[in-house]
Amino acid sequence: MRFPGISKGGRRFSDLIAHGDRPYPCRYVITSREIAGNPKYSIQVSNWKTGTEAAKDDFSFKNPTNAEKVELDQLKGAGDLPDNFSQGESQ
Repeated sequence: MRFPGISKGGRRFSDLIAHGDRPYPCRYVITSREIAGNPKYSIQVSNWKTGTEAAKDDFSFKNPTNAEKVELDQLKGAGDLPDNFSQGESQ
């Protein structure tokens, strides 16, 4: 497996890719380098399918909890910085 990554704007984006005849992404990680503790957000991928293995129904959304769509800008604390931080003037 390889773990390439790029850094941009205080964040590091990395992905873990399986080797073999059909490489596929296993994990995607975003690391915040400008926040104390360098928090990481990751997505683990399993049962990766390509070509005819991927059926259209595999990508349908099921909502068993009757959740409602909310726009990201309406969510408190969903920005890049925690609520106890404030962004100052550009220097």
